[in-house]
Amino acid sequence: PQEGGGFPLPAGEGPTVQWDAWIMHDHRGPGASPAVDLLEWKVPGPIGDPYPSANHLGFYRLCYLVPSLDDMYARFQAAGATVFSPPATAWLDAARTQSVRVFCGLDPDGTCLEFVENAEVPSTQSVHVNINCSNLEESLAWYTGNLGFEAHGHSDPGREPGGAFNFEGDCEWEAYFLSLPGQQRVFTIDLLQWKDPVPVGRPYETANNRGIYRMALMVDDIQASYQTLLANGVSCPTPPVKL
Repeated sequence: PQEGGGFPLPAGEGPTVQWDAWIMHDHRGPGASPAVDLLEWKVPGPIGDPYPSANHLGFYRLCYLVPSLDDMYARFQAAGATVFSPPATAWLDAARTQSVRVFCGLDPDGTCLEFVENAEVPSTQSVHVNINCSNLEESLAWYTGNLGFEAHGHSDPGREPGGAFNFEGDCEWEAYFLSLPGQQRVFTIDLLQWKDPVPVGRPYETANNRGIYRMALMVDDIQASYQTLLANGVSCPTPPVKL
């Protein structure tokens, strides 16, 4: 148990929090791959459910590259896990010159995981986190202006089948792929605005909601970073605290 400053929690909860967590990396190891902080809240306990649809605002899915999409799909089926569709082709551009093979499935709590085939990776490899936004250009300016991310790719493929994302009929989106300078192969944000169906819902209000709640970034000087965010008009629930 420790003081819980820094995490928005449900109203009425006391100042003490407790969790159990594993920090996991892919085959590249710490420093060369993003980490997944797999966390179970003990005090307060976990609440709610992950977002029910791919067009819900907030952090929706984690994406992984796999050398064989068919093998990963077979593993999900053998385990009885939920998958939205068999492996399918998703186009990345309107000219239909760039495509990926993809399927999406759910983890035991219902968080969405996306798998993309890439024969060049030796094993499952983290590639990006998807953040659904309501205004793509506004969010692009926010992440580049406040956090120093740079856009290294853009996707606006027009209408295409939505089965891979659990939609009936066609769907449509526009996205930017962002990374920090020199870290394009380490960590990417898939900043995406849904056009059809349109975005729904609001991001989780408290840190103990099941699903993908937050993204962590390492900085050299947390006090200076905090002051910069405040000067830029960014809302921060508390000043920096020691955990």
